[in-house]
Amino acid sequence: MKWDLHSDKGKRIYGHRISVVEPVFGNLESNKNLKRFNLRGLKKS
Repeated sequence: MKWDLHSDKGKRIYGHRISVVEPVFGNLESNKNLKRFNLRGLKKS
């Protein structure tokens, strides 16, 4: 992961993640009071 973030493609992908994914987790953490996620995927949820 470390090497990937230093490339131009890695910076572009990480920048996209910050604008798309992180606000969702921030919303869940602050508004829904969810601090931990133990399972992955729709089948386990």
